[in-house]
Amino acid sequence: MKKLATAFVALLMTTLLSGQETGFNKFSIEVQGGLHLPLQLLDNINSSDYTDFRSGQIGVRYMFNECFGAKVSYGFNSFEDKENSDFGVDYHRVTLEGVYNMQLANRFGILAHAGLGLASAAPSGIDENENTAIFTLGLTPQVKVSNRVAVFVDATYLVSASQQYYFNGQLIEPNFASRTAAFANFSIGATIFLGKNTNHADWVKK
Repeated sequence: MKKLATAFVALLMTTLLSGQETGFNKFSIEVQGGLHLPLQLLDNINSSDYTDFRSGQIGVRYMFNECFGAKVSYGFNSFEDKENSDFGVDYHRVTLEGVYNMQLANRFGILAHAGLGLASAAPSGIDENENTAIFTLGLTPQVKVSNRVAVFVDATYLVSASQQYYFNGQLIEPNFASRTAAFANFSIGATIFLGKNTNHADWVKK
C-alpha cells in the first residue's frame, strides 16, 4: 500500500506542477462513491453476494484544453460476502486515465475516460497483498450546478489483469496460477472546479 500511496502522490504533484493557462480553469477535484458488481472470475461465488455499496474514489483532473485531459485517482473496493464477513478481498488502486470531454449543452456533458494503473488486492485471512495491473474504461455524465461545482454519475468497467484469489479471498489454484478478473463500479459524486477564471474547460464549448 505504501508503494501505491507514493505513486499517487508523485502523479498528483506532477499534475499540479504542470501549470495552468489563462482563459478558463483546468484543474478539478472529483469525489465519488457507490456500488460495485463482480463480472468475471465468478467460478465459486454468487455475484449478488458481493455486490454492495462499498466503493469510493478521489481524483484530480487536469484538462489540456476543452476536449482532452488526464486524471489521476485513488480508488477503493471492499468485496465482502453479505452472509459471512470472513470471505472477501479489498482492492486499493491508483490509476492514470485519459479524459475526453463531450459537452452537449450549457450545463450537461459526458466525460469518457480510460487508462491503467496498479492495484493492491488484500484477500481476507491472508497477511500478504498481491499486486496486479488494472485497466479502466468508463463514462461520466455530469450536470453543472455552478461555476465551481458539478454533480455526476459514473459507470466504470475495471479489469484486473492477473490475480491469484477469487473475490471471496480464496486461492484460485494451489500452484498460485493467476487469472483475469473484472468488475464494474456505479457511482455518484461531485466535482469541484479550481482556478481563478470564471469557467472551467468542461463548460466553454457551448
